[in-house]
Amino acid sequence: MENLNKVINILLTIKKASISINDDAVFYIHKDKVDEIKKYLSENGVEINDILHGDQIEIERSFYIQNNIQPYKDFKNYFNRFELSDFGGRTIIILQEGEQDTVVFNNNEIPTSYFFQSGKQDFKAPNYYFLKKIIEIFFPRIVDYIDSTHNKYILLSPECGKFEIPAGNISEIAGIEKSLEDTYKAIEKILSFQKGWEPIIKNRIIRGLEVYTKPEEYFYWLIGNLEQFVTTTIRDYDVFSASHNHETILERYEHEKDIFSDKIRTVLERVSTNLLSIPITFSVALFGLREINEKWLINIFIIALFVFVFFSCSIQGLFIMELNIIRKEIHAKKDYFLKLLPTLNDYFNNISKPQLQKITLLQVLTGLIIVAFIFLCYYLICNYINSPIKDR
Repeated sequence: MENLNKVINILLTIKKASISINDDAVFYIHKDKVDEIKKYLSENGVEINDILHGDQIEIERSFYIQNNIQPYKDFKNYFNRFELSDFGGRTIIILQEGEQDTVVFNNNEIPTSYFFQSGKQDFKAPNYYFLKKIIEIFFPRIVDYIDSTHNKYILLSPECGKFEIPAGNISEIAGIEKSLEDTYKAIEKILSFQKGWEPIIKNRIIRGLEVYTKPEEYFYWLIGNLEQFVTTTIRDYDVFSASHNHETILERYEHEKDIFSDKIRTVLERVSTNLLSIPITFSVALFGLREINEKWLINIFIIALFVFVFFSCSIQGLFIMELNIIRKEIHAKKDYFLKLLPTLNDYFNNISKPQLQKITLLQVLTGLIIVAFIFLCYYLICNYINSPIKDR
């Protein structure tokens, strides 16, 4: 910063001794000041173009390059020659503005411009920078095409039809005593959104401008109210996104509900199969025991039956555990979707309740099957394993 101030002071000193400055930053010095300025520049190690003679002094370009400076004669020169690519690499100096001042447009992350040495804030330089970005970056997202012949921006809307905005001179708008920084911050925010906001802002712009009776002033009214247009569009888009997300989340939960229903249905089929196996197993066991007359065969048959019951009960226990896992998954999914839509607590509870009740019923039924198998095994063991053959 200290080095920048020194460089600006050198330029300001030459400017004060000048009659005028041309577009190529050549200083036309008062004749009685030429030798003094040349000596001053030599003492400060500033080289000048030796080709020029008389009262003309042009500082070598290397001086600007070494100090990261891009000079412009005045705002008109700046407006005509400035490109977005010029900003960021060098500090922009607008020389011939104010008798005792020169404008410094810093290449900070947030563009700032001020008069050196008075320190007064300048809006023109950064506003022109923001306007260039609006025209080159934002307009292509909302303008359907540009009528170059008549110098107009064309907006097409299914709701509002075709709307023409005659292009304006952004250098005139840059001179307003108001920073466009907040306007462009709002634009940066909306540009970060996915597609879908463009029709919303086009409708707002058309409805906002069509009430004015002077089409030649549409462009200026648009820029002047652009921050409001963007802000209200962001609000409307948030409402639209929330509604869209609302529907998407409900669809996703319905899909998850179907998955859980399939899982519960699969367990139910397995439980039903085991439920039917109880009377079949009991009938086979009774029939087998009545037909067997050898004691050792009876014992082997009952031991085999015991092993079968043990494995059946183990499988039933696995069904209960599987149902517990499904129950936890339902609760986990419900909690997840509640975080996305906390206002629909009752809705998610009502959707989940029948599934949770079905799981509880299946777990009770599975428990009863286990008890029935154990009772069957106990009954047969008590009545046949130690009973004499003749007692049957």
